[in-house]
Amino acid sequence: MKNIIALFVFIFSISLTFAQNRVGISEVQMSTAKGDQPAFEFFIPDTDAKTVLAAWNKFHKNLRVKPKQDKTQKNYYFSDNAFLQDLSENTIDIYTRIYETSGGVRFTCAFDLGGVFISSEKTYDKFNKTKLLLNKFYAQMAMDAIVAEIEKELLALEEIKKEYDQIDDEIANFEKEVENYESEIKQQERSELEVESALLDKTGELKTKQMELTNKKNELKQINKAGMVAELTTNMNNLKKTVLEATRIEKDIDRKEAEIAALQADISILKNDLEIKNGERANFEIKIKAIEDKLVALKIDEKEEKVELLEQNVEAIESVQSELTMKKSNIKRELMLQKQKLDRAKEALSISKETQQLLEKKLEAQHEKIKSLENLKATIE
Repeated sequence: MKNIIALFVFIFSISLTFAQNRVGISEVQMSTAKGDQPAFEFFIPDTDAKTVLAAWNKFHKNLRVKPKQDKTQKNYYFSDNAFLQDLSENTIDIYTRIYETSGGVRFTCAFDLGGVFISSEKTYDKFNKTKLLLNKFYAQMAMDAIVAEIEKELLALEEIKKEYDQIDDEIANFEKEVENYESEIKQQERSELEVESALLDKTGELKTKQMELTNKKNELKQINKAGMVAELTTNMNNLKKTVLEATRIEKDIDRKEAEIAALQADISILKNDLEIKNGERANFEIKIKAIEDKLVALKIDEKEEKVELLEQNVEAIESVQSELTMKKSNIKRELMLQKQKLDRAKEALSISKETQQLLEKKLEAQHEKIKSLENLKATIE
């Protein structure tokens, strides 16, 4: 940027000088192969010796000669037998010194007509023509600088256009990516609704199964508390009573046996009574077995298995409900990540649009700069 500013200062200073038809040329003495001779000297600001030498070589194309560097003196150049019909019909030798100093280049040149050097004292008419010639050289340098700067700015403009097109593509990609993210978010939201609907269905099914299980348990309790249990309890009590009675009879037998000697007849009777009681005991055991068989016939065990199966179904449904809850949590987390990604994409899109606006401003500035340079070029021409 500093080089561009310096170049514009250089072009502006050259343009002002040329517009006034003078460069600030001074008549000085210059050391040549023929001693100190009259010469022309002027200062070219904001440039370097290499740039001035390149312009001087270009200026020599019409002179049918190229300046050669003096091997003995640095910054000295010699143009042998140059053709300058505006100054002379014969060839002219030109001595040039290009000396780079702080702030620019000091340019000095002497014109040898063949024994006589152009000066204001001896060749006044050719002196003014030479100043005009040097003014043209000076103006040509300004023109070349303007053209080079215009070309440079045009290249910069092309780069800006490429960057602008690239950002347009990036914005289009960002917009497409945003659309994809929004589509994914909508799909995730639909999936979440489907999961919530399935969860509600499973919750209703779970409640139904729990209610059914409760009913089965109540039914089982009612069966257990029904008459069969009561009958079994009654028979068990009767059995206990029979056992107690049998025990009492055995005690009587023992007591009678102690009196066996005197009561042989009574012992026989008591034995018969004992056999009868044992028969009754067997009958009670048969009745208990029949009650147990009847309980089996009522399939109480099968109902208990159904209850256990219902409990297993409830556990399975609760497991599915847990999985659905976890899936819902995962979907919400994924949805949050997608929204964060969308926010970053929107932020990147915003930054790209800001960059686009800066480039548009830079593009306008480049157009204004080129327009200014073209106006300057037109003024010089």
